[in-house]
Amino acid sequence: MTFDEKDLNYALSKIVMTSLFNSLTDQQQQNFYKSAFDMIDRCCYCDADGMPDKVRMQLSEALRERLGEQLAEIAC
Repeated sequence: MTFDEKDLNYALSKIVMTSLFNSLTDQQQQNFYKSAFDMIDRCCYCDADGMPDKVRMQLSEALRERLGEQLAEIAC
């Protein structure tokens, strides 16, 4: 049986993220959310001068939503 490199990398990333996130206290988890959302906002506005603000806001919201979904999967 062979495994796709992309699938293996995704699985390992998910394992690492889950393990790290679960080792945080509740306060540290809240700080992580805030930090991640702040970083998303900065990334959407950095080096994206050609993007209209509406597109930047949509990208930021999509990334926030996806991160929330991934973290919800971890919590289960």
